[in-house]
Amino acid sequence: MSGEDANPLNRRLPAEVVTRQKREVKKIVENVDDVQVDLKTALGLKPEARLKWLSKALKMVEDRRANSTELYDIVSNRKFCATMPTRNSQKLRGVILDNISIFSEKQRRFLRSDEWAPNKLFEAEDDDVATGVKSVEEDPKPSPDVKPEEAKADADKDAQGGWTFTIRERPMPDHATGKKRRKGAEDSEARFEAMAEKNEASQKKQEEDVDSSLALLERLNQQNQTPHVVRERTRRERTPKKKRHLSRSRSISAASVTSSSHRGKKGRTKKRKGRSRSRDRAGGAGGGGGAGGGGMSFEEALRRRMQQRDSEMETSRMPVVDPGHAKKNWR
Repeated sequence: MSGEDANPLNRRLPAEVVTRQKREVKKIVENVDDVQVDLKTALGLKPEARLKWLSKALKMVEDRRANSTELYDIVSNRKFCATMPTRNSQKLRGVILDNISIFSEKQRRFLRSDEWAPNKLFEAEDDDVATGVKSVEEDPKPSPDVKPEEAKADADKDAQGGWTFTIRERPMPDHATGKKRRKGAEDSEARFEAMAEKNEASQKKQEEDVDSSLALLERLNQQNQTPHVVRERTRRERTPKKKRHLSRSRSISAASVTSSSHRGKKGRTKKRKGRSRSRDRAGGAGGGGGAGGGGMSFEEALRRRMQQRDSEMETSRMPVVDPGHAKKNWR
């Protein structure tokens, strides 16, 4: 045997192993915290939703995904703050002051001044609280619900020290207060009914105005759609009778003139035919006599025939007088 190895695996050529793998498509993860920094979008949100929108917008400005000037324009707008309740307005003020570093120096001065609406509300509430505390300090009288004996007993127990428990009776309801409340409810109901009646009357009046305008439009459309026959009839009715009789007489005279001219032409043609027949007879008789007396030459017969034709042509060219000519001129 030869010195070659019989194992085919030892005789193979070195090669690279190639494999195919599917490429995984990475999904684009959208940032859920992104919001649209727009005045119209902000005003369309409810007061509770505006606070959430503001916190997300501030975060976007910190990450430089939004512009601080646009956010300042929205926050400084009166509509954005005026339509919010006092509690939500104070929360909004606190959120803005906590993140005031993202705004410019000029914007910070406005947000800290009294011109901004939430600051005005905050100062008004502080004034009310200070006024209430001052009135309580100046007039430390016990409440009318607590009797002076009970108040004295409570003070003695507090002076001894420790916790004290007192049982106070619930005040009885006042009939005058109940009457005032019922009267106020009745007045409000009466106002609502009056407003409803007023609205109903105004609505009814508007409907009547609309109906009248529609009726007027229908009448105008009917007038515009009047047939041509009606207009022609009205024109004839307005035309005076004298003009109509005049046109009728003119048409009758024109018809009579036409018939008379036609009759004249017919009579003239009959006369011409009679003359030609008589001349033919006369020529035949003369020809016979001439032939018997020696005969007429052909040139003489031709000359006479030409003279007869010329005389007939002259009589046919005579002017014909229109019988209706005098009538036309007289009219």
